[in-house]
Amino acid sequence: MKIIILIYLGLISVFVSANTGEQLYKNNCLQCHGSKQQGGIGLPLKLAVIKNLSNNYIKRTILLGRPNRIMPKFYFNNQQIQSIIKYLRQGTKEPIYKKNIKGNSKLGKIVYKNKCAKCHADDLSGGQGSGVIQVVKKDKKVVPPAIGNQGFLQSATKEMIYHIITNGIDGSDMKSAKKMSMSEEDVRNVAEYVSNYKEKKVAENFSEEYTLEFDSAYNFKETIENLEGSIVGHNFRLYKKRYLLQDLGEVNTKQVMLRFCNFLVLYKLLKIEPRLGVLLPCRVYVIEQDDGSVKVLVKNYRKYIALFNNKQLFERTKELLDQFEEIIEDALL
Repeated sequence: MKIIILIYLGLISVFVSANTGEQLYKNNCLQCHGSKQQGGIGLPLKLAVIKNLSNNYIKRTILLGRPNRIMPKFYFNNQQIQSIIKYLRQGTKEPIYKKNIKGNSKLGKIVYKNKCAKCHADDLSGGQGSGVIQVVKKDKKVVPPAIGNQGFLQSATKEMIYHIITNGIDGSDMKSAKKMSMSEEDVRNVAEYVSNYKEKKVAENFSEEYTLEFDSAYNFKETIENLEGSIVGHNFRLYKKRYLLQDLGEVNTKQVMLRFCNFLVLYKLLKIEPRLGVLLPCRVYVIEQDDGSVKVLVKNYRKYIALFNNKQLFERTKELLDQFEEIIEDALL
């Protein structure tokens, strides 16, 4: 039962069963990267991008994801991965990279700060946000990726980085080295610096888990009533409760989902990041175990919101998330 619950909560590790590249993409990638690979909450995967990427880079990106970012890791087998790569390539060939790229990392750091940091940040953490930019009056089409993320660095080779800097990406904000007035030596040095970069781990003051689990000292009915009273008492609108797998045609009266929302606050947050809606409304899951004990499961919203990589959003949601945690605490006291 626990496995079913965790999958329903939408955790970051993903299992799949389809085999064709198109179907695998539709089932697992489309919601973030778009029906036409145009991007969304995830980066665009149009041919202009794919033609610069090696098959091995795509494979490792699928398997490793991007730690602490929106992109999860997927548990595909090799055949499924090759099917996705074939689907994304649309008949085009894998790029051929220049070999034996050697540069000076120290000089590359200087060039990077002058030519690249404006978009990718001094610490290579990329732009603020994720994927295609939704908010109007922005000077970029796509949030510059975090090239210092270990998921990227463990997937990209120095040769691939050199290739992309040299050629840029057609139709994007990533200009070629020539347009950025970078010499061939500059490109080699930056590729050396980026490929050897060590990401600095920032300590988070919240749990790393995507799902938080609490034990209730009350019985199943009392726990639900306590949560409902606490939700309303904190000025959230409470929706009609639902059974956990009701939308899948299964009804287990010992697995209940409570949904609630504070529209005044959330309207302001959605103006900062419209895609926050994928997490709404807030939910609490109440589960009665076979032995009669009661568990309360909630998404770790602090962890999920951090994935949007938006400092303004994270700061604005602190008060709301504090209230959310008070709801749980008050109900289970």
